[in-house]
Amino acid sequence: MRRKARELAFHIIFEASYLEEEFKKDIDGQIQNYFRAHENPDIQTKEFVIHLVKGVLDKLSELDEEIAAAATNWRLDRFDRVTLNLLRLATFELKTPDQGGVQLGPEIVIDEAIELAKIYGGDDVPGFINGILDALAGLKKAKN
Repeated sequence: MRRKARELAFHIIFEASYLEEEFKKDIDGQIQNYFRAHENPDIQTKEFVIHLVKGVLDKLSELDEEIAAAATNWRLDRFDRVTLNLLRLATFELKTPDQGGVQLGPEIVIDEAIELAKIYGGDDVPGFINGILDALAGLKKAKN
């Protein structure tokens, strides 16, 4: 269920990156439109998707700052949208417990991001995402 929810959340976050202002005006409506147009998952999946999408969009600047700090020698404007939005989603999960208060281990979050990158990114994207997220997980540990 969670893997599917992450994939759906990625689709919505990716779409939002093209329609930022329109999307922000009615995030709930946009999410519901996506569910109606593409698929209508069960309630638990919907709740997790909503948690992920709203969390990423609410913390976009903060997430981008963390990604930029971990991506030494790379500027965010050099990232393609797939890579950047997969990193945003995974960074949010690394930092934030789910809606039930469960904090996933970094290995799980990184593995899930890599699996999505294998589907939606180019050949180099999974390894690149792995490196950035490993650095982020290390930065998180250093701050604690």
